[in-house]
Amino acid sequence: MKKRHFDRSRLMPVVLLFLSVLPIISSMVAPADRAGRGVISNFLDSPYYLIALFILYFVVIGVMSWDGSRASRERKKANEALASIDLQYRNGDTLAVIKDCEEQLSTYPNDAALHWYLALATYAQKDFQVARPHFLKAAEIDARFESAVQPFLEKMLSEVASEAIHQQHLH
Repeated sequence: MKKRHFDRSRLMPVVLLFLSVLPIISSMVAPADRAGRGVISNFLDSPYYLIALFILYFVVIGVMSWDGSRASRERKKANEALASIDLQYRNGDTLAVIKDCEEQLSTYPNDAALHWYLALATYAQKDFQVARPHFLKAAEIDARFESAVQPFLEKMLSEVASEAIHQQHLH
């Protein structure tokens, strides 16, 4: 079952709407003082209401950005690791790519790009039994990889078939 994430960005408009209609509601339901005004209405007309609104605004913004910044730091860390893996792959260091991808996949098992790079590196080493499931997983996680994966799968199939034919001629 997929866990639902509460979108805190929807909280601020609701809080601001509530605070904007609070004076209207309070004038209808609050008991009146000697001047005929509600206690809440007196508070809402005072400078303390603006101070309280200001503080509440920044508390809500702080809560929203605190959670987002933690997720942002995690994503930034993952992107840096992915950039490093990309550089290693471009430099032909497939062993480092495999090691780093496996390490990162233990933290981010559903990252399609990590599966993609692991598949590319193991494919380059002709380890098709390891490459194939990672190509398929990358395409399963992110449909944008489907068209890129297909040629590799076809090439692996033809190489395995030609290797089998070659082995038959040797025996």
